Amino acid sequence: MTWRFYLSCVTGAAVGYQLLRITKKYVRWFTSPLHKLPGPKRSFLFGSFIEILRRPFMDAHFEWWAKAGKKDTDFIYYSQLFGSSSVLVLNADYIKRILVANYRQPQYQKKFMNLERLLGKGLVTLEGEDWHRHRRLIQPSFQVGFLKSGLDQHAPQRVARLLTSWKKIGHDQPIDIYSHFSMLTLDILGEIAFAHNFQGIPTIEEWAEGVSTTVSTGDKDITTTTTNNNNNNNSSDELPPASDRLIRALSSSMKSASKRILLSIFGLQALDFETVRMEKALSDAVADVIENARQRLEVRNQNATSSGKYTPKSILEALLDAKDSESEDGRERLQFNELQSEVKTFIMAGHETTSTWCYWATYCLCRYPEIQERLYEDISKHVLTTGDESDDDRISFDLATVEKMVYLDAFLKEVLRFYSPVGMIVRHTTQEEDYGGTLIPPHTRLVIPVHLLHRSPRYWKDPDVFQPERWLDDDATPYSNLYAYLPFSHGPRNCIGYRFATMEAKLIIAAIVRRVRFELIPELRDTDFKLTNYVIVKAKPAIKVNVKFREERGN
Repeated sequence: MTWRFYLSCVTGAAVGYQLLRITKKYVRWFTSPLHKLPGPKRSFLFGSFIEILRRPFMDAHFEWWAKAGKKDTDFIYYSQLFGSSSVLVLNADYIKRILVANYRQPQYQKKFMNLERLLGKGLVTLEGEDWHRHRRLIQPSFQVGFLKSGLDQHAPQRVARLLTSWKKIGHDQPIDIYSHFSMLTLDILGEIAFAHNFQGIPTIEEWAEGVSTTVSTGDKDITTTTTNNNNNNNSSDELPPASDRLIRALSSSMKSASKRILLSIFGLQALDFETVRMEKALSDAVADVIENARQRLEVRNQNATSSGKYTPKSILEALLDAKDSESEDGRERLQFNELQSEVKTFIMAGHETTSTWCYWATYCLCRYPEIQERLYEDISKHVLTTGDESDDDRISFDLATVEKMVYLDAFLKEVLRFYSPVGMIVRHTTQEEDYGGTLIPPHTRLVIPVHLLHRSPRYWKDPDVFQPERWLDDDATPYSNLYAYLPFSHGPRNCIGYRFATMEAKLIIAAIVRRVRFELIPELRDTDFKLTNYVIVKAKPAIKVNVKFREERGN
């Protein structure tokens, strides 16, 4: 016998094993009770995979739903590669059952392999007792009083920096609104969550003197200076590049790439060397943030020993000090790798959700100018001024004030209904489930289509109409089932930072709308925007706006 014989045996065994797996998948797909459900034409090999990939986000699903009957359809079944089964769940009562399931019983799993690779094992990706332990440790750090204090302290000055940037860019220049809001919310989150300055939005002094930026070339960083002037002749729709390496690493890791998606689908992530480098860069940058927080905490604890007073300065410092009183395995604190995962989770979820919310809010203001003016009038009734009344840059809002803005609250809720940053929630069954006589087999991917549910005529009146007024009726909720509105999910695994995101969005939109009027750039005013989804829902082409400053208080 030669090595060729052994190689042929190994190859034959591997091929035979794969054929056996595919045969078992085919038998399971062919005999599945799911074929009784409404849905598109099915095939084992590709299913609806290519159609979903080719079309805008949820476009194919919306078509299947419309054909099946929006008011009466509870489930839609479609398959993807090699007969993998997916079911759209469109009944809010069944959705409640999924979302409130006992976390101790592995009835529904998340299986976020791609997110786990990027973020590690944190609140978003963990399951069961591990998730509950992290939630117990982290929840106290999200006390509303602490968040309000941090937002009141940091948000107004960061928004003022953004407005200064827009003045420097000029009112006739296109602004890539997503990148600007992303930098703004990162700056705010950095101060409150980590006491870390991301330096995403330049200061007034930096704009006046020229902004120093650091550009990564792979082997080394090169520092350059961008000269700014008051003539606004430079056409730039983005802020100068961020110098903070954590922002650069995060931005790279969040970019969608066809190669990355395809390798992930076929389980070949190990061959995605570019992503491996990006993930390492992100982990290293996060490690530095944690170490800096640990050093600050040691100093503050030493000072507290002598003074008897100690208050955590950031969420991260509070986490470093947090203890789990219910721990039964000696893991009273989060370990370093656990802290890394949670910091990455906070950065992604804590700024992406709010920045995307503000991004879609801006688009709605452009699309509905009459709503923009009504919102401006509502905000203007609650203006707080400090210092010189003639200086618009001194206008600011605190949370106590913005929470009185009833129309602002209604507008932002309607934005979340129409353009929820998270367009779907996914779970996987681990056992057979019976939903009113409909049997769902184990290993089925359950898709809760938030984007469709928020447009369901079963639960909403005039669901296709953008109407903030629907939220102003004190005597009635605009939906007929609580689980028909899921911008932050519901149940025990709802978004831990939803209060933070809501307060932050109100402060940002109130301060900005008071100062400026948004318009889509002329080239995009007749554009039919399509939805895309890579972690969060955005528009294609990118939304770009002109910013018109309101020169007088009365405008």
